[in-house]
Amino acid sequence: MLINQIHNALHLRKAKLFRWCGVFFIACTFFIAEICIAGPWRIQDSIDSDTFRLSGKSLTRYESLDGQYRGGRGDSDQVVVFRNQLKAQFVFEGFSLVGEFMDARQDRADSGSPISTAVVNTSELIQSYLAYTARNIFGEGDELSFQLGRQTMDMGSRRLIASTRFRATENTFTGLRSDWRSDHFNATFFYFLPVTRLPSDPESLLDNEHQTDVETSHIRFFGGTLSTPSMLKGWTTELTALKLIEKDSALVPTSNFNITTVGGRIFNAPQKGSFYGEVETYYQWGSSHSSPLDSDTRSLDHEAWYGHLGLGYSFDVAMNPRLELLFDYASGDRNPTDGDNNRFHSLYGVTAFEFGPTGIYGAFARENLKSPGVGLTLAPAKDISMEVTMRHMSLASSKDAWTKAKLRDTSGGSGTDLGDQLEAKVVWDVLPGNLKFMVGFTNLFAGDFSENVSGDKFDTHYGYLQTVISF
Repeated sequence: MLINQIHNALHLRKAKLFRWCGVFFIACTFFIAEICIAGPWRIQDSIDSDTFRLSGKSLTRYESLDGQYRGGRGDSDQVVVFRNQLKAQFVFEGFSLVGEFMDARQDRADSGSPISTAVVNTSELIQSYLAYTARNIFGEGDELSFQLGRQTMDMGSRRLIASTRFRATENTFTGLRSDWRSDHFNATFFYFLPVTRLPSDPESLLDNEHQTDVETSHIRFFGGTLSTPSMLKGWTTELTALKLIEKDSALVPTSNFNITTVGGRIFNAPQKGSFYGEVETYYQWGSSHSSPLDSDTRSLDHEAWYGHLGLGYSFDVAMNPRLELLFDYASGDRNPTDGDNNRFHSLYGVTAFEFGPTGIYGAFARENLKSPGVGLTLAPAKDISMEVTMRHMSLASSKDAWTKAKLRDTSGGSGTDLGDQLEAKVVWDVLPGNLKFMVGFTNLFAGDFSENVSGDKFDTHYGYLQTVISF
């Protein structure tokens, strides 16, 4: 049945181009399999140029969900996600000109599907910037670089700023970024206008319609991070300060966040036969509105915080198992009538690596959440990795919302128990560097909160099959 679903997805009635793209990339799979026995194949191999570089990637993922945790939607859902990317670079004497095109769209979703710009963003230039790198300016081995234009960005743990890996669409920014790297520290500073993905209405997204993404001076995001291995032997220390300023505009409604986020992280990398750990925490303050609605004009005092704790052990035995204890806390609004907003804002971070897949699942965010858990990773073969994670999910504040489900009891009488989430996935590098296959399953054993608020209580079952071709 699953093969039939994917086969049918290649015959899109309203996107004939992607039917041919699907056939093309299936053909590429067999072509790559023939030529990359000795190593990964790249399209760059066929380009005889030291200044021009070309690369690409194609993702296809089938997702199925049964037992909808969101109110007001059908009991089951499915979607086929396509994401194609092509990146070009011109490199000359320390300068580089970078452009990257991405097309993300869906099939099989319907009016009851939770489709958003996290799934669909068609025919968009996600990167277009000029970069310059200078070396040995301040000392031997130092490197100072600048990037000006539209770009993606990963920072630190990726909990506050990240380019996406599981999600179909990208976080992109227009502005200036500078990186200074040396043997003793790495520093990053930036001033960005975040890019808003368009269109955003469900009807347009279901039809995979195109509208050019925009950035506006009404939303500004700036700050920096400093990391060093010198403060604690064997550990890396990161310090971060970020500022987000929003103002409503006719094109992009916002919650008028004007918040500062400061904090940091201490961590060490896993080593066989030893313990490893990570501690990360952030404090936020400023002002915000409770929603982006035009009718919401009340400014609230914003004060919130987030903390993550991870402690693991990497065993020096077959299959390289790693066992990790986890705890995350993101504050929620303590009182809906006190003029304060205590719900943590995770800015432009991602959650799939920590709280389960996004796509049509995406049940949890770093907002009003308290979650202990345990995770196990294995490598049963050279090109195969496995992960299993079990987490208990509850509200940090009983009077605030389960934001992803849009459920809230402002009296706090419905409790905080959201349930237990079991996640498992297997990744197989079928052709290392060229073809990767992933299969995953997530089960949310529903807690009492949903039933107490809405009268419904469903265990949610979500699974996916994904292939990624790199060339």
